[in-house]
Amino acid sequence: MNKLTLGDRLAVATVLVFAGAGCWSRQAAAAPPSGTAGIYSGSITYYRYPGPVASTPGRLFGAVGKDGTGYFISVSPVRGEIQVFRHLAGSGEITSPQYEVPTEGQAVARGVQKWKFEIRPGAVGGSSHRLLGKFNRVDGYAALELRELSLTDGPISPPRLSGAYEGFDINRGTKVDITLHPDGGLSGTDAFGCRFSGRLTRVASLGVFDARLTFAGSAACRTLAMGVAFFDTRDRTGRFSGAGSYLYLIGADRSFSRGVAMVLRHRSH
Repeated sequence: MNKLTLGDRLAVATVLVFAGAGCWSRQAAAAPPSGTAGIYSGSITYYRYPGPVASTPGRLFGAVGKDGTGYFISVSPVRGEIQVFRHLAGSGEITSPQYEVPTEGQAVARGVQKWKFEIRPGAVGGSSHRLLGKFNRVDGYAALELRELSLTDGPISPPRLSGAYEGFDINRGTKVDITLHPDGGLSGTDAFGCRFSGRLTRVASLGVFDARLTFAGSAACRTLAMGVAFFDTRDRTGRFSGAGSYLYLIGADRSFSRGVAMVLRHRSH
């Protein structure tokens, strides 16, 4: 099986977090999107008692979809793990069940952890929301801060971004090729021999998309991934160089035991 190393080159920054079916156009659903729906980046720091002594902050980015579920990918110092936070909606203090999807073959997925979040409006002239999370542990605690990016409200022209993409899945360690159609449908294959298809649904008029992917092939391939997506012109993984049309796909199956974190570059760029 042809696995890509973390140093392999790529140049597409589109984040997909899978959670629905639809088309590129504005979502025509009965329920409005969560007020926190958008694209975020931030850091997580672990504190150990006595002290507490802080670890080197880990960097992550991702998006919150229409239903308030957030999917984030760790890019340093741990690379490839997917963090899923549910119920990131409303304002003030909330409790968010959190799931961690390990990289392929590295560990067994652990159970749910209950995080306490405070949802704050962003500073004037800055991001729209700040999500501040804390999880208490026996030997310390973990603190997470996420800031909404201006990409959330940025202009987007999905049909222009259709076409062929190539890159890799940094969670599963495999090469990936996909075709993105003007109507939001997509299909592709990976180096493990898995085939997948799905469709993107834009969240209201925001620059974030809910998505749903179905995988087929061998028994190891068969799963349904749900998550979110967004487009960008810069590489947020720290692995690649140069501007381009970037596509990130981040999602997980219903049990949160398997995930996808695809980073792809449009072949025309």
